[in-house]
Amino acid sequence: MKPYFLIPLLFLFFPCSAIEVSTNARLIDGIYYVVQGERVDVVVYGEPLQEVSVSVYYCFSVNSTDGSYLYSQSKFPIPLSADFQVRAYPVYNITVEAKLWIFTKKLEANARDSVAEVRASVPSGRYDVRIYGNSKAEVVKVEANAFARIKLGSDGRYSISYDTSKLPIGEMRVIADSKELKVKVVSSPPAPSKPMPTSTPTFTPTPTPAPAKPDLLIASIDCSPKQLIAGQQASIKVAVRNIGNADATAFNVSLLVNESKIAEQRVSGLKAGESEILTFSWTPAFSGNCTLKAIADSNGEIDESSEENNEMSCFATIKEPEMETAFGTPEAPKEERIPRIYLNRTSAYPLEEIEVSGKNFSGNVILKICGNECHEAANCSCFNGSFVCTLKTPKIAGNYSLIAEDSFGARAEERIRVVERERGIPGFEALIALIALILASRRFR
Repeated sequence: MKPYFLIPLLFLFFPCSAIEVSTNARLIDGIYYVVQGERVDVVVYGEPLQEVSVSVYYCFSVNSTDGSYLYSQSKFPIPLSADFQVRAYPVYNITVEAKLWIFTKKLEANARDSVAEVRASVPSGRYDVRIYGNSKAEVVKVEANAFARIKLGSDGRYSISYDTSKLPIGEMRVIADSKELKVKVVSSPPAPSKPMPTSTPTFTPTPTPAPAKPDLLIASIDCSPKQLIAGQQASIKVAVRNIGNADATAFNVSLLVNESKIAEQRVSGLKAGESEILTFSWTPAFSGNCTLKAIADSNGEIDESSEENNEMSCFATIKEPEMETAFGTPEAPKEERIPRIYLNRTSAYPLEEIEVSGKNFSGNVILKICGNECHEAANCSCFNGSFVCTLKTPKIAGNYSLIAEDSFGARAEERIRVVERERGIPGFEALIALIALILASRRFR
């Protein structure tokens, strides 16, 4: 088998100046094949201190046995602090557990149309990861998407490194602004190409070149204003680009919010190498967290060289508007929109069960009790923004903070006091009765 050499690849594009991948890999049809255990280094180049949007996509398969699927990996590398989206299909539900040192994050979701999805913001590090749930299928597909903004160094570069020994066999895509790199992690090197016949042929046919095709890509999604406000119109600019080697005829670009299409625009055509910016208007009718997704050629009209890069997603937070009073000062936010927790008692004995309820939360809610240090006390699921949980108080008396925080960062806090149980003094009541009897007898003498 032929040896592998260090392969650097450099692409030029805008607004990021270049992106490079260096790895002991074999480049076949624009895809890097990396043997599991090798290291993948992706370097983004640009102007010094330039900010660049980066997304990393990874897809792999998990076998399902007796109606359950499980993927488990210790020291799973997450090189960037990012907003994560983990999706599994076809399944009934999904649970994702990630442990970093002593801290554990657990997310759960039921499936819609056989697709279950959880989202969270996760700092970089090496995590003990478990992804599991129920499915009637024999094989479950798991997709992980990470979205982040990186800042290039003073030398105009930023390096992302992956230890593939901790990655499952699967496919990875890294997109920096508008350029995409494709990597496949495989268990063994792909077979080398067969050598040409040594005998001199009488006729050498000219190979037929691959047909030129367009390749549509969503280069960016940009919201204006940056902070979306419920009830106020926002402009969402979507940049679509043809990175193929042929012109594209007319096609549609769709904008989705939480997987529901809210708008669609028609592009009359796009020449090879050209871009077009579309502006969508949207007035959010709710507050909270959401996912915006843009899809190029959403009706599948264009025969492209790649159909894998037509989508881009980003997370957005929508705030409640500030209401002006007669004196021109903003009113306090509406009470019902603020996350709140309620305790059925604010004072309790050690290791006593108390009930905690909350409203205006989303997804899963983790309850923590904090004194000198914090520990997780309960994990609750929300229904229509509310939850009810029971937990046990600490075994040591004192004043504590009870903190509730959901998957999207909503947070509320209350105080609770843990007091020691009153202890009677043995024979104290009998002693008091004896003293009273003595005093009474002296009075009657």
